[in-house]
Amino acid sequence: MNGLKTYFKQKKDLSGHNPVIYTRTSISRNISGFKFDISNKVEERRKILSLVRNAAAPLDDLKDFDFYHLGKLGKLKRNLLAEENIISKPMVKKSGGRGVMIKLDQGKNRIITSIMVNEEDHLKIQGVVGGPGIKETFRRVDSIEKILEGNLNFAFDGNLGYLTSSPTLVGSGLEISILTHLPALVMSFHINDLIKKLNKLNCTLQGYHIQDSEILGNMFLVSKESSLERNDADTVEEMEAICLNIIDQEKTQAEDLKREKPINVVDNIFRSYGVVKHARLLSFEEAIELLSMLKLGLEMGLLDDLKAFDFYYLINIIGDSYLKSYITEQDASIDQVDQIRADLLREQIFIRE
Repeated sequence: MNGLKTYFKQKKDLSGHNPVIYTRTSISRNISGFKFDISNKVEERRKILSLVRNAAAPLDDLKDFDFYHLGKLGKLKRNLLAEENIISKPMVKKSGGRGVMIKLDQGKNRIITSIMVNEEDHLKIQGVVGGPGIKETFRRVDSIEKILEGNLNFAFDGNLGYLTSSPTLVGSGLEISILTHLPALVMSFHINDLIKKLNKLNCTLQGYHIQDSEILGNMFLVSKESSLERNDADTVEEMEAICLNIIDQEKTQAEDLKREKPINVVDNIFRSYGVVKHARLLSFEEAIELLSMLKLGLEMGLLDDLKAFDFYYLINIIGDSYLKSYITEQDASIDQVDQIRADLLREQIFIRE
């Protein structure tokens, strides 16, 4: 588990402003002869878990993957995996008969590859990378799917394609998502225009949510699934074009705000600056909201004593589970965690005099 922390301690290239925080691509598969996960029981999930591990064991391409049986991990570690997008949130609460195989790249792209076993489907092969990386993550998960298909009999219908628990994924099981940070579009009131365009392109748009799907820190998760009528290559190309368009629109609005400096936006930025500089307790939700405005302030050239910071990196090191993993007391209080978070943010973003 320490290897997961090591990944997020690595500094990334902070040159320039990129509204895409991370890219996540996944392919879902089910194994013939077993009930789908929504209807199977723990014993059947354990059989599937054993089958997948045995199928993966002799494969040279998967030898660098580490396996974790989620039922044998503590809740804190499961939460940490979920916060870092390595497993899905439902797998934290329902861990019986579920597992995950993980590979952390050490190269330039540093893709986190995970093979979730018994999530919503029997297999969810996922690649996550900081920033834009649609083609890279697709190539990764597609190659792993083909490798595993040599040893596993995936549920397939001649007319429908690959069968999945979700009707929207039937066909190829491909889903591509980008988490975007769009403070300029929100503050300039252009976000609704973007939402309308994405809806017309059959994209799903959600806020970055902790609970109740609320929008947090001007972050939006844009997702697209491959349909029966379209092949994977077309979906990848279309999502790539959508990603580039979102980046262009956010940068254009950021430039307009930098030039015009509307007083309500400037006021919001400096209020956020004051809170981060002086607050002694910060919740995760509040910290994300404040960081969003500080990031915009940097882009507008308003904050001279802040470091250029990587939003993706900070999101991952200020989560509750990540911070609790460094506290020696087993039952850390909320105030303890919030205090560490406030101190850590100041350390990470302010230039020391």
